[in-house]
Amino acid sequence: MLRIMSRFFKKQSGDSKGSTIIDSENNANNKDHVSKAYAKGGKIAYHPELISELKQEHGDLLDLFIALVKSSRSGEKDETRNLLATFKRRLVSHILKENVQFYVYVKYLFVDDEVNCELAKTMQLEMSDIGKSVLDFIARSLEDKALYDSNFQKELDQIGNVLTERIKIEEERLYGLYLHPDAVS
Repeated sequence: MLRIMSRFFKKQSGDSKGSTIIDSENNANNKDHVSKAYAKGGKIAYHPELISELKQEHGDLLDLFIALVKSSRSGEKDETRNLLATFKRRLVSHILKENVQFYVYVKYLFVDDEVNCELAKTMQLEMSDIGKSVLDFIARSLEDKALYDSNFQKELDQIGNVLTERIKIEEERLYGLYLHPDAVS
């Protein structure tokens, strides 16, 4: 766990005034030796596979959500409850990854670009609000007294619409901001 966290929060070396900070791990025995690029002033390294990973997670979340809708509409209360719990875990994991590896990185990357930095901040706040609403809904839906009735179905449909639209915006407009620091001057 500490090794994973150290990848996210690797201390910078070198001059923080440059646009790119390279961290070369000086262990000759390390076969995973990689130079990491950081946005100016940032501590989150550029990860070339991040966007494809986030898009894959979006697809997995949507598939899980579709299964959740089908289960709830067919009256399978236990399966619906299990899918809600699984969806919650995966959504929280995705939001944390996106917050730490994407939004924090992009805000540092565009620290000198007011428009893109503000866009990243705004989108992060919006996603935080959406996440809180979805997680509140799931918490209520996991209570023992929860009913998977027409009100539940209506709210589930609304959440599906919001998440689908948000994923579309992220993938079509926002993820394009995730660049290697050398690409931004």
